[in-house]
Amino acid sequence: MNNFLLALTWWKLPFASLGGFLGGAMIVTTGGGSFVTYPLLLALGQGTVAANATSTAGLWPAGGASFPGYGKEIRTHKKYIYIFLIPAFIGGVLGSYLLSKTSDNTFGYVAPILIFTGSICLWKKKKIVEWGEHIKISTETRRVGTVFLLTLMIASYSSFFGAGVGILMLAALSLLGVDHFVHNIAIKNVLVVVANGVALVYFIMAGLVNWQLALALSLGSIPGGYFGSKLIHKLPEIFVLRFTVLFGVLSSFVLLIVHILS
Repeated sequence: MNNFLLALTWWKLPFASLGGFLGGAMIVTTGGGSFVTYPLLLALGQGTVAANATSTAGLWPAGGASFPGYGKEIRTHKKYIYIFLIPAFIGGVLGSYLLSKTSDNTFGYVAPILIFTGSICLWKKKKIVEWGEHIKISTETRRVGTVFLLTLMIASYSSFFGAGVGILMLAALSLLGVDHFVHNIAIKNVLVVVANGVALVYFIMAGLVNWQLALALSLGSIPGGYFGSKLIHKLPEIFVLRFTVLFGVLSSFVLLIVHILS
């Protein structure tokens, strides 16, 4: 019986690695990696909260793998990164604590709503970023202070679930007036890695991570994150965006229906 269960577990790993590759590439570009990995982990038999924690563990290395591809941008904006690491860290603690206190049944309803909301945010990302850019804050101190508070809230959301967190972070960072969009993506990736890294430590302590599936995800997400950081400079952004949004919307409806019927 134990050998059968072991075999049953091992056949899931290639699917997890493939999902990790796609999710890793998405999370370091437009965002939305959890659109792939969360429903995949549910299909592989994980509970809702465990699936989210395992998804965070499996995708987290993708952010670090993207750093070489954004090395120039990260070095250019070290000042901002150092400042916003503080709210990213605190937000990671708050969001992960909230997740650990949420039941599987409640999260089963919340997750599809967050995925759908994140998908819409991605679809309307140009307007959201434009809205951020049009907010007139007179001094750099006020701009940094505003982004500091927004980073705290967004990092809390990121460690709780994180669907669409990329565009929310990019909209906040647009208030800084950084000229190039790719530079904002680089700053966003560092902050999300910190917030989710804190959340990951909490999830491990709470025993929420399935390590076999998390390691399989990471084997895919690490090369996915690296190649994603390279491809974002070459592929049409609209192509990646449309795929991510469509996948997210479809996933949200399927997950909600399945949860209601189960």
